Amino acid sequence: MKAITEVKNMANENHLQQLKQGVEHWNAWRKLHSEIRPDLSRANLSQANLSGVDFSRANLVNTDLSQADLSNADLSDTNIGFADLNGANLSNADLNNADLSAIDLSNADLSGANLSNADLSGANLSNADLSGANLSNADLSGACLFGATLSRANLSNANLYYADLSEVKCSNDSNTLANN
Repeated sequence: MKAITEVKNMANENHLQQLKQGVEHWNAWRKLHSEIRPDLSRANLSQANLSGVDFSRANLVNTDLSQADLSNADLSDTNIGFADLNGANLSNADLNNADLSAIDLSNADLSGANLSNADLSGANLSNADLSGANLSNADLSGACLFGATLSRANLSNANLYYADLSEVKCSNDSNTLANN
């Protein structure tokens, strides 16, 4: 994984400096400053190892997180709109109530992720692995799920209005598309 080195403009420089010191330092800093809503908007975090990071309530709008390792990360209540998460590892990540509208999650690993109540409207989830993911009450309206894997995914009460479900892969023991 590559080091965090570049900011396109807009990210809070102090917040970025905290993150550059590593995930363990970042998470400790977040606990000490829980009142702060971190702003890493437009930062280039592509290929960064951010496994287990606490990005809850953060502003990650237009952030490049392509190929980043965000497994087991806390991204709940985060605004990630228009970010690039192409090929990112978000396995077992908490994305509850996250704003993921119009985001590129193509080829991303979201297996076991909690996406309940997330806004994925207009998102590109083509060829994403959503096996075992919790998408209950998620807004997937207008999302592209072409070729996505939805085995064992929970889509109860999810909004799939105008979603592209072409070539979606579901296992036989799944109730993936039930109640929709």
